[in-house]
Formats: sequence, structure tokens, C-alpha cells
Amino acid sequence: MSGNRADAEHARELAALRVQLDEAEQTLQAIRSGEVDALIVDDAIYTLDSANAVSNRLRSDVLAQMKDAVVAVDLGGRLIFLNAAAECQYGLAASAALGHPLEMLYRVRWYSDDDRAHAERELRETGSWRGASMHVRGDGVELHAESTVTALRDASGAAIGRLIVSRDVSERYHAAASLQAAMRELARSQREFSTLVENSPFIFARFDRALRHSYVSPQVEKVTGVPPDFFVGKTHAETGMPAKLCEEWDALLERAFQTGQVGEARFSFTTPTGEALCFETRLVPEIAADGSVGSVLSVANDVTEREVADTERRAAAEALREADRRKDVFIATLAHELRNPLAPIGNA
Repeated sequence: MSGNRADAEHARELAALRVQLDEAEQTLQAIRSGEVDALIVDDAIYTLDSANAVSNRLRSDVLAQMKDAVVAVDLGGRLIFLNAAAECQYGLAASAALGHPLEMLYRVRWYSDDDRAHAERELRETGSWRGASMHVRGDGVELHAESTVTALRDASGAAIGRLIVSRDVSERYHAAASLQAAMRELARSQREFSTLVENSPFIFARFDRALRHSYVSPQVEKVTGVPPDFFVGKTHAETGMPAKLCEEWDALLERAFQTGQVGEARFSFTTPTGEALCFETRLVPEIAADGSVGSVLSVANDVTEREVADTERRAAAEALREADRRKDVFIATLAHELRNPLAPIGNA
């Protein structure tokens, strides 16, 4: 009988302990959720925070509505707070994460050892750090994050953990990386363009919408005796080009900007030494990102030698035609003059 009574008493004690454990667990959950502002033990009242309950709830509401992820860890690195944005950013509910190590939420992957050393030094010396790093979520998803880490202290100023406020900037990071790649590609294209035009016998010139030179290749100095920098930022009129030729050029450029079609032209130019040169040029519209014509590229080719050869060939052809004409006239005249003296001989 005594044994049965002992077993029953032990069972009652276990049941009472189980009830107390459930109550303690519920109290702990209420504390974590901010529903409890103070605890009453016997006749003593223990407040959980020096601020009043309204301030606590207001602070919780503010943190819950923040778009940045807010995470708090204790000195052991265990999660003690997550706001809604953190749950969304890291794909884990607070109920499943609280009390677990921060690594359950994410692991930090530093861009370099220098970044890691700088962060550790700042936290050690100032108690705060702000910078960028990679956050690898528990499910393996990688985020580029900008974070601010500060020491979390109690009312007495003693450190009780760390507060981490982070923002997922992966989209911006990838956009910046794409922009950098595009800039590198543009720089490469510009180098190739410069190499091409600077070693080409053609004269390249780029014009903006104000019909000003934005680029002129070095070959222009061989023709004009003026360095290419002289032309940059100036219209044709401002470079001293004759008025009639300026009008022709401006009309050609305006047509290229308005129609977006490639144009061709032929013009003559007299160098400072008095040499007359002839050029053929193609005006190529360059399309901007918005689809409009952002600039026009002129590619001019010196065709003076060809023009001289064509002129000489035309002159030779004309001289040949004139010789043929004179030959025909001579033969006709000779035939006329010989006709009368030969008639009596023919009759005889």
C-alpha cells in the first residue's frame, strides 16, 4: 500500500511540475512577443523594461512596419528578435527562429578579408559598423546586403547583444555590376574606335544636335594644318569654314538628325597652303538609347587624286572626240577638193 501511495504522490508532483513548466513556457513566449510588461513574484513586481508599456508597444509597432530587416541577437549569438521584414527577407518565421543561432537565419560571406577585419575592428572599437556583405540564407539563397550592426545594451548600459538592420540590395548590386560591365564594354569599343579612326586615312568627325564637333580624328591636321582639338565644341562657322560651305554642311547634318537616314555629299576644300582638295563624305546617324538620333558621324574620304584622274580622263576623252571631229572635217574637205580635179580624169 505504501508503495502505491508513493507512486501516486510522485505522479501528482510530476503533474504539478508539468503545469508549472507549461506556465513558464507561456510566460516566456509572452515576454518574447512583448505582451508582458512586468512580472509579479509573491509581493514583488519586476518590470521588464524601464519604459512604459505604451512605449514598448509603439516601439514594436514601428519595428514591425519597417521595410528593413531588423534582427537582434544575444551575447551568445542566439536570435531574440525578428521583425516582419526580416522574416520575409530571410524566408523564416520568427516562431521557428527565435532562440536559435543567427546562422539558422543567414551566414555572412565577406567580399574580402579586409572587409571582415574592418567590420570586426569597428565593432570592437566603436560598437557599431556599417557596410556591405553577402548574406547566405538557410535555404542557400544569396543576398547582397547593406547592414548596420550596433551593440545592444540594457538600461544600465551593459552589452546584452547586437542589433542588426539590413537591406537586400541584390537588385541594385546586379544593376551596378551590369552598368560596370557595360561601361567596360563601352570603353573597349571606344578604344577600338579610336584605334580604327586614328589609323584610317579617312577623316572622322562626330557632331552633336547643336551641330558642334564633339570629336575629330587626327587626320584633319594633315589637311587643315590645325590640330583636332581646335574643332571640338565648335560649329563649322566657328571654325572659319566659308559661309556657302557651312550652309551646305548644316543642311546635310540637319537632314540626318531629322530623318535618321545615311546621307552622302561631295565638297571641295582649299587648304591654308592654297591646295584645292575634293572630298566625299558619308553622314551616319548614331541612335541614342531612347531611339532618337543622338549624334551624326561624318566619314570623309580625300578623292582629290581620283577627281584629278577623272578630270584628266574626261579631258583626254574630249580631246579624242575633238580629234575625231577634226579628222572627219579634214576627210570631208579633202574629198570635196579632190572631186573636181578628178572628174575629167575619170571621164577620160
